[in-house]
Amino acid sequence: MGSVVRRHPIAAFFVLAWAFSWVFMVPLALAKHGVLPPLPGWLHYLSAYGPLVAALLVAASTEGRAGLRALGTRLTRWRAGTAWWALAVSPILLYLVAAVAERITQGAWPDARQLGQLNFLPYVGIWSLPLWLFDSGLGEEGGWRGYALPMLQRRLSPRAASLAIAGGWMIWHVPAFFYLPSYEHLGAGMMIGFFLGILCGAFMLTWLANGAEGSALLPIVWHGLFNLTTAPPSSRGLVAALSSTVFMLLGLVGAWRLGRPRPTAEGHAGAPAQAAGRTGSALPELPRE
Repeated sequence: MGSVVRRHPIAAFFVLAWAFSWVFMVPLALAKHGVLPPLPGWLHYLSAYGPLVAALLVAASTEGRAGLRALGTRLTRWRAGTAWWALAVSPILLYLVAAVAERITQGAWPDARQLGQLNFLPYVGIWSLPLWLFDSGLGEEGGWRGYALPMLQRRLSPRAASLAIAGGWMIWHVPAFFYLPSYEHLGAGMMIGFFLGILCGAFMLTWLANGAEGSALLPIVWHGLFNLTTAPPSSRGLVAALSSTVFMLLGLVGAWRLGRPRPTAEGHAGAPAQAAGRTGSALPELPRE
């Protein structure tokens, strides 16, 4: 097993990320449709850690302590330009814009207390913020952008690496469509939009990570805040619509900017790719659960 992981680290990462997450997702889907006895819905939140667990296992197997240290550095690197941090916290900024728009158009402010209402859990209030940051934020982005992205960019351009991650990310979500209330209402057309959102999100988060010199912390913050403002069962109105639209547009901008050469730290855009002139992009200083 260890030799296979060392020979094919990227393939091993994706297979392990799917496997560790689907250990929770697939039984929840089967229980929802009566194949298995009922299961506690909060198990869903453990599924988010599949990509991070996979990253830790593959990094340790292929590069040992040095690989784990490099991963830890990417997860905690906080120094980045003001504009990159503004992009990382933009879900909150968009929520505020949508709140003002809702007040103007509908005569009432949105109830911010609803951000503390999550699928499968009792009301958690303000604790929804750290929950999302450490669950889908750290659990997913610790793997997708913390490990898979820099590894892929050693061989691929940022755009190609983003496409590869988007494909793995789409497959990772599939079991959730069979039990997660936020996804069950999606029809065929909206599912296409969902997967287009993942594609745009992959481009945008590559742009963000590369602009922050390989930091996975900023994508962690963005993902956590995006789910905070769009994942609650009540968030299906103006906030979700505005956020999805803006971030899909930012994804298109990111895809364009990723084609512009720019040196990055730790070969985050990939040393071979850099030599070929295929590195990340500069910024002048979207799937929900």
